[in-house]
Amino acid sequence: MKQILVLDLGGSSIKHALLSESGSFLSEYGRYETDTESAEGLKEKLKELRNQYAGQYEGLAVSMPGKINTAEGYCVTAGAYRMLNHTDMKVFLEEIFEVPAVVANDGKCAAYAEAESGALKDTANGAVIVFGTGIGGGIVLNHKVWMGTSFGAGELSWMPTDFRSVFRKEGDVYSSMWGGNCSTHALTMHFAEKKGIPDTEMDGERFFRDLRAGDADASEVFSDFARQCASGIFAMQSMLELERFAIGGGISAEPEVTEAIRTDLNELFAGRPWIPFLKPEVTVCRYGNQANLIGALHFYLDQQ
Repeated sequence: MKQILVLDLGGSSIKHALLSESGSFLSEYGRYETDTESAEGLKEKLKELRNQYAGQYEGLAVSMPGKINTAEGYCVTAGAYRMLNHTDMKVFLEEIFEVPAVVANDGKCAAYAEAESGALKDTANGAVIVFGTGIGGGIVLNHKVWMGTSFGAGELSWMPTDFRSVFRKEGDVYSSMWGGNCSTHALTMHFAEKKGIPDTEMDGERFFRDLRAGDADASEVFSDFARQCASGIFAMQSMLELERFAIGGGISAEPEVTEAIRTDLNELFAGRPWIPFLKPEVTVCRYGNQANLIGALHFYLDQQ
């Protein structure tokens, strides 16, 4: 039985585990400090992981942000890892780990995991929305992850929320996109702004603690967040008419999140029988933070 080292390169950390070909975890699921500033710095971090798992793996499966040509292992863009834009990631990784490597977009990895055996298993057409540093995503059509014409499908962070501002040549254009308004990062930043404190002093744990304690600012920010999430799903549904949306990312562990999005989406559809597409189900991802690892393994196995 082959043992595969699986990595999820996130914006704040590298998640890692040793998996079997059947998807069983052979090691504890762990997190490791990352480096998003330099390729050499990241390479040193990855070498430490290589040494940690030395002699235990025969292949490498990697999930990461960006537009990834999975067939060739080429990274066109890399999200938080901008220094890796236009990089042959397959070569980059194989030089470090010295085994065959396969790399795929993180949102598509999450979608693959959920479509194979998770929240979308019995769904022909659905989507995964992963709230994190940005908004990752994966679209499943006819039980297959839709890669797009050039591997760019599912980049949900870039879905416009303000069509006029998209053409703005100055200022923060990203603030007119879904990722700039509805990511977990945006949620905590908006709350920090409300409280008049540096965003470096705010995180999701504190936000939800204050929300549950009845903080009025937290409640206002969260209400706005949920409504914008529901509006984004409504926009996607108008184009794709999917059966089910599964909410992922660390924030999905908070039960208020999926419930609030579902409630607001129900409100959008309520009393509007002229809407020409069906209301989709909204549920939570089965695999949570492990979805990217499991999906990356499936992409690896597809190429063997």
